[in-house]
Amino acid sequence: MSATNDRWTPDHMRSPANRAIHLEQRRAQLQPFADDLRRIAREMEAVLKEEGRIEGDFPGQPWLRAKHVVKPLFDAADSLEKVLPALNAFNARFQHSYEELPDRREAKRQKKALARQQKQAIEAPRAGESTVPAQTTAFDDVFDDLRKGPEPVTAQSKAERRAINQRAFFEARQAARAQRGPRGLAESWVERAYTVAADREKNGDPEAWNDLSRTIATWVDRYTQ
Repeated sequence: MSATNDRWTPDHMRSPANRAIHLEQRRAQLQPFADDLRRIAREMEAVLKEEGRIEGDFPGQPWLRAKHVVKPLFDAADSLEKVLPALNAFNARFQHSYEELPDRREAKRQKKALARQQKQAIEAPRAGESTVPAQTTAFDDVFDDLRKGPEPVTAQSKAERRAINQRAFFEARQAARAQRGPRGLAESWVERAYTVAADREKNGDPEAWNDLSRTIATWVDRYTQ
């Protein structure tokens, strides 16, 4: 996004690199606000519990009244903190539903093509089989082999195909972006980092996102001071 235009647009959000930057900007904006709201709520609650007794209160009533009054402040802080997980969910859904969908469809197409080839290889010998009298048993083994057809070709696993496709896609995009200089290469590596973090999360390692967030946050802090 241009330094002279701080308004995010759908065109910006199509890039994994831009989405990662957008997430970190929102984190830097919203998290301090949420933390401050929660601090104010805690302090206000403590003051009201201590000094908010009103004549005629029943035992425990000041405590309940204080909890009731400051609850909207805690709710506001909770709502702000829900924004970041929602942005993470959007990024993951966009990647799954738009960026990775062509690769999944291509893998499915290749799988169907392989299945057709195997079926044709099995059925082709049967079409040319000769009729042999039942009493002739000397060639039974030969015809058994013909009926079985060739051994099925071992297909690549879905994960292997996806890894190969992702690597080829990344290398092609990196080569194209390298012509734009350091900025193009930076976009490629941020996009690759986003993809790796998403894969790690699917494999049960959400810490990769935290590590990526800290790295980007450190970079942003370094160049915005």
